[in-house]
Amino acid sequence: MEYASLSDYNYVAGNPIFYIDPEGTTIKVHGDALISKFKKVLAAAFNDRLAVTVVDGVLGISHKEGAEPFSTNEMSAYLELKLVILNQDETVTFNLTDHSENVSKEFTVDSYNTGGVDLDDIAAFGNDDNGLTSKGKFVHIAKEQLGREEDMKKGISSDINKGTKEERAVARKAYLINHNKGIDGENGANTYQRAKYNVNTGKLDGTDKLGDQNMKFNIKKVNRNITKNGVTYEKVD
Repeated sequence: MEYASLSDYNYVAGNPIFYIDPEGTTIKVHGDALISKFKKVLAAAFNDRLAVTVVDGVLGISHKEGAEPFSTNEMSAYLELKLVILNQDETVTFNLTDHSENVSKEFTVDSYNTGGVDLDDIAAFGNDDNGLTSKGKFVHIAKEQLGREEDMKKGISSDINKGTKEERAVARKAYLINHNKGIDGENGANTYQRAKYNVNTGKLDGTDKLGDQNMKFNIKKVNRNITKNGVTYEKVD
């Protein structure tokens, strides 16, 4: 199924009364040297059907004029990203990096604590909706970071390794809740469905072997993922 046409109000999720988008200032992108690459990777994640702008560090997205209509999964991913952009209470930051910087990074794909986004890792997922995808990862990061920002306003730390035992437990549970929000968004963007985590035990509710992503990351240090037999699996620290 594909959308035959796009409403003039898709930028407000079809509801111009409830949602407003005066500037769309919620997702900000840092890393001037990589802005051009970021726009290309994000557009490619939607099969070049997405128009991407970054003006003064502020992300804007829309359906690309003259492009084919979004597929069902692309439309879901688009609306999820747009709803994060429309949020007027929090600002989500994407701190861009890639493999060319030749630095030792403490993460693969993204960093929950810092908003780090590795463009080469995300691009490696590709567009096959029967597996994990680049657009799904962008949605996951946006939703997860929005939840993190909301928690930080409540005084909940995003660092699960610092503080008292009780504080670490609260931070870990908050992380899992936000991680599940990211998975929800990702599942809407992909045909492939990931299992979510039990926020009390930290274990998966169901089976979910992320070996389907079947790719290798060219990074110097990994502390959020583990690789076995050339296949990368996500772990929760």
